[in-house]
Amino acid sequence: MSFRRGAPPETEIMRSKSRHKIKLFFAFLIAAGLAFAAGEVLPASAQSAPTVTRVSPSSGPVQGGQTIVITGTGFTGTTAVKFGAAGTNATSFAVMNDKQIVAVVPNASAAGAVLMEVTNGTGANTTGANYTYLAPKVTKLDPGWADNDGSGRITITGEGFTGAVAADVQFDNDAVQAVWVISDKQMVVQPAADSSGSVPYGQIDVVVTRNSVASATSDDSKFVFTSDVPTITQLEDGSSNQVTGTDGVAVGGTMTIIGTRLWGLDQVAFGTTRVTNSADITVASNGNSATVVVPNRSAGPVDVVATNAAGDSVTNLKTVYSYYSTSAPTITRIYPEAIDKTNTTGGGTVLITGRGLTGVGTSEITLTCTTGSPTATSATSISDTSLVVVLSHNAGNAESCDVTIENPTDNTKTVTKTAGVRYV
Repeated sequence: MSFRRGAPPETEIMRSKSRHKIKLFFAFLIAAGLAFAAGEVLPASAQSAPTVTRVSPSSGPVQGGQTIVITGTGFTGTTAVKFGAAGTNATSFAVMNDKQIVAVVPNASAAGAVLMEVTNGTGANTTGANYTYLAPKVTKLDPGWADNDGSGRITITGEGFTGAVAADVQFDNDAVQAVWVISDKQMVVQPAADSSGSVPYGQIDVVVTRNSVASATSDDSKFVFTSDVPTITQLEDGSSNQVTGTDGVAVGGTMTIIGTRLWGLDQVAFGTTRVTNSADITVASNGNSATVVVPNRSAGPVDVVATNAAGDSVTNLKTVYSYYSTSAPTITRIYPEAIDKTNTTGGGTVLITGRGLTGVGTSEITLTCTTGSPTATSATSISDTSLVVVLSHNAGNAESCDVTIENPTDNTKTVTKTAGVRYV
């Protein structure tokens, strides 16, 4: 050992010992690194079992394939990442550091929450954050109906659609013939035709299955194949087919159509006024009734026509809907004005024209005479502007009579035509 000139011998000895300690420390680090690279783990006293505190994202489809980040502690030397009680291994994983692992989720045979289990050289966590497998879901079908020839294309909205093929999407247990997956939440499908060239008729369920897990059915997953035109057998709205309005313009109410094959209605027409907004048409699940928001229009009777993909319903007397005005009627003319006073078997028939005559019956018509008391024996509204009335005889009295007509929904609103008819 040599000493630097001018330095005390004891100082040089201390410096030499320090350099020796540093060399030993670096030798230890190198040895530890080589041991770690060879797969050796630190003694149990230096490593504890992992903990899992968070999984992000914490849910995904049952078909797996999602990349997640697992957060916790003790991830150094991780040997396995498993999902659930069955211990399904992650498709792959990479340890980023002692507190984070990136893993690819494996598929699952059932929906629900499962424990994330991380194993290192000491052991595995028995509690911690869960990952939730989600079943596919159908939330909307657009349109919700199609022709029965299997040519329609339907957009399905929901979740869990990634990787879906034709066999995974069924309309009433029949797989579709084509699928175009747009995203995990939307796809377009084309229903299949059966051997006779048509798909099942009526309302059915649409089910999406991924990895043997099927979507639940609900009103949102109901679909209708139409094979015939709808029929209307009755109109109901609780007010004798009346919707009242002001000054000849009716105010929309709600009406119920009774009939058959009312699924998938495109529109309901009230005369020339059409209801096309799907939110204004609600069809019962059995297809035998539909509730419709009645559109505004001028007073008078109109034909109601229901339309689906197959065509229009047929009109008849039971499909006539009457709009009533709440204003007073008007009388423009009564023809003929003269009635034979000697006709004791039936009086006379007159045509009254004006406005607000829809729904006017015999109880809304009054004849006021000087001596006699004839009455209206029948009344038929041809339209809101014309009314056919049969008047009784006047016991042989020759005189003029005033004709008064009331609004059928408000008897305080009347119109009187002085000397409207004359018995001669």
